[in-house]
Amino acid sequence: GNQLLNAEVATLAQSETRTTHLLANWGGIITISGYCATGCGDLDIAILDANTGAEIMTNATSDATPFVTFQSLETGDYNLRVTMYNCADKCLYVTASYWRAQ
Repeated sequence: GNQLLNAEVATLAQSETRTTHLLANWGGIITISGYCATGCGDLDIAILDANTGAEIMTNATSDATPFVTFQSLETGDYNLRVTMYNCADKCLYVTASYWRAQ
């Protein structure tokens, strides 16, 4: 089954970015999905190594429902970066991060 690592409901204006820390306590598959409400046309998410800042995985397509999956080989610190690229004003978005065994 899936274990919730993090969930966030917040708002961002166009061109704003928010970074949130994620801790994966075991190796496994990490899945992160995002959803952007009405008025938003492009929400991007990226997973970064919390120690080096290196980008591990990204979804930068022009859509309001980004989704990434990657394999964490061991316990690890990650950052989730959310960027709003197309928004009429302050747009509501939701992200959810899940872990599951391989």
